[in-house]
Amino acid sequence: MQTAIIRCRHVHVQIEGQRILNDVNLDIPEQCILPVIGPNGAGKTTLLRAMLGLVRLSGGVIETPFRNCRPRYVSQVKSIDPIYPVSVRQLVQMGVNQSVVSWKRFTRQQTQTVDSILEEFQLTDHQHKTFSQLSGGMKQKTLLARAFVSSADVMLLDEPTSELDEATENSVIQRLQDMRRRSTIIWVHHNMFRALRMAERVCLVSNGSARILSSQDVLDELTREAVR
Repeated sequence: MQTAIIRCRHVHVQIEGQRILNDVNLDIPEQCILPVIGPNGAGKTTLLRAMLGLVRLSGGVIETPFRNCRPRYVSQVKSIDPIYPVSVRQLVQMGVNQSVVSWKRFTRQQTQTVDSILEEFQLTDHQHKTFSQLSGGMKQKTLLARAFVSSADVMLLDEPTSELDEATENSVIQRLQDMRRRSTIIWVHHNMFRALRMAERVCLVSNGSARILSSQDVLDELTREAVR
């Protein structure tokens, strides 16, 4: 049995009088990919933001290691200020130092790491553009590059490939599969069937509840419903 790195105990979240999450109890194991699936508006993003401490809990507690190890978070592109006044390269560098004042103190190795990740995500030719000058797909690649440029024990990804073409998404999935040997990756995915094929277990969020289930069990149930 894997050790849990994040624990949710009787978690309730209410926003503007509406109950979003209701008595959620989860043990998320370390060193795994855990897709988070469910209907639109079910509370998937709210669950991620609650784990990060960005949403106030109405009840319960979430135990995380984030006081000692900072997570990497990739939000949806639409949640980023489109006039964020920094370049693509500066955004990616934030994944290394998390601070504007540290940009001038990059080591040669850090610079090479940034150069490498920019090339991997085909951002080298766009590195001096501002975020607002990018297409939706390029914005998404920039946010992923910022998350991947430095290793982290936990990564929380909110629909990180929704703006990407299939080939780029496949490349991101392969990178994440390689990273799970040392990281826990919690991924809100917009394509339920694809998410079910990515991992052995998924977190299903529906009607305010959240449960970790076997991917095969969920897929079998969806298949049975489709042929009824």
